[in-house]
Amino acid sequence: MLSSHNFCDGENCSHFNRSKAEALCRAKKRVIKTIKIGRIDILLKEAERRKVDLRVLLYFRDARPVYLSRKKADELGEPTYYLNIARYCSLKLNQFNIYAENLSLHSRLKSVKFEEIAENPEIEANIIYEYLKWDVPANLHSWIEKNTQTTSGGTFGTSRNSIEKISEWREKIEEEEKFLVDTICKDYLNALNYN
Repeated sequence: MLSSHNFCDGENCSHFNRSKAEALCRAKKRVIKTIKIGRIDILLKEAERRKVDLRVLLYFRDARPVYLSRKKADELGEPTYYLNIARYCSLKLNQFNIYAENLSLHSRLKSVKFEEIAENPEIEANIIYEYLKWDVPANLHSWIEKNTQTTSGGTFGTSRNSIEKISEWREKIEEEEKFLVDTICKDYLNALNYN
């Protein structure tokens, strides 16, 4: 946020609002985005020990498009694609099991599936804001509209047309790849009702 146009345009920071930045940092709403959190149970115990009202969104996605995305980015090299997706599914299954088996933690843990957000972004966003006990921003509808209907290309490009993203992988995955990911991730896919 500090690098956004509200504070600094990246080239000329003469209008940087230090008091606004300091107030933002002192605010009680702190957000940490992490992609690969391993042990949620340890994180929650530490938050409890420190008396922090921690709320965790557990983000899940079908393993097959995750596999294709990582393969397209060529971040691992072919021999390790399947090992990587096996680790992903194991980690995500562990997170889901912690969530499913501990109803008492549901005030601090919330399960969110990419596909549900893509199908109903505004409804899901409202549910997330309610869970976080945050006010819904007035511009939420226009922001969602803008960010779910556009496409930018390239190897690392993103398609913001979220409805298209839900099943796009079905056309792109080879039958052998699908079979292997389905086999490797069977427990994860079943637990989250991915078919």
